[in-house]
Amino acid sequence: MKEKCLKITVAVLAVALCLAMKRMIKLLYRGKETIENLSSEAGRLGSYYLLLDHWLNMKCYGKSVGDYLAGKGFCRIAVYGMGKLGCLLCNELRNHPDVQVSYGMDKDVITKKRKGVEDLLAVDAVIVTPIVSFGAIRKNLENKYSCPILSLEDIVYRL
Repeated sequence: MKEKCLKITVAVLAVALCLAMKRMIKLLYRGKETIENLSSEAGRLGSYYLLLDHWLNMKCYGKSVGDYLAGKGFCRIAVYGMGKLGCLLCNELRNHPDVQVSYGMDKDVITKKRKGVEDLLAVDAVIVTPIVSFGAIRKNLENKYSCPILSLEDIVYRL
């Protein structure tokens, strides 16, 4: 009887240990995913910090995105990405005498200043502000636009 009880106890402990190990492995895997996600987010935020730092320094030296765009002949602009960087870009270009933001886009949302779908695509360039996702976004936009698709990052670092 003692031997049977001992075997049952060992079996129950073995099952409990297996379940606990399975749970720990799941937690470790989730922890790894969380660490990878946090690392990716830190990299993205680091890129934004460096971009904003350079942009601000260039403004201190009197250089602007609007002047760069006007110098390249890009007068009618569409902005893709209406997050923080997109809004900052629109604010900077708002009062520029030679550059006009025709509309802004963010994934499937389009904000138009004008009425008429025919005006929607008539721009000199599209500026993509989500710099980390630029490659994928450009690939998608190239199917819809015949004008240059520019990265805000490339523009700011060329000032």
